[in-house]
Amino acid sequence: MPLTATFDPGHNHYPNENVYFFMNDRDRRVRCGVSELALEVFDPQFERSKEGRLLAFNKYRPHIESVASAKYDRGQMERDGRSVLVSAADIQALGFAPPTPTLGADLEKTIQR
Repeated sequence: MPLTATFDPGHNHYPNENVYFFMNDRDRRVRCGVSELALEVFDPQFERSKEGRLLAFNKYRPHIESVASAKYDRGQMERDGRSVLVSAADIQALGFAPPTPTLGADLEKTIQR
């Protein structure tokens, strides 16, 4: 059964730079997380800080939750058997590619220099 979103705002875990959040499996809370490298797949330029990771997480949260739910449904749990971690490989396996700058944006940056 797919996991459902909660109102958990997400929490930066300093030692490993992952963002953790909770989702629900009916009445059971499931700890989920997303790695900093996975956030980088979505936005290569995001700010590498607690606030930056949380902003990137919340910006791409629906995609991250979808991947976490799919991993949960496939039984792809972490070693603890109770949590799901979304990795960069998980995001890339779905074919998500970060947006590429347009020629206009590159030209504008060059002109500004």
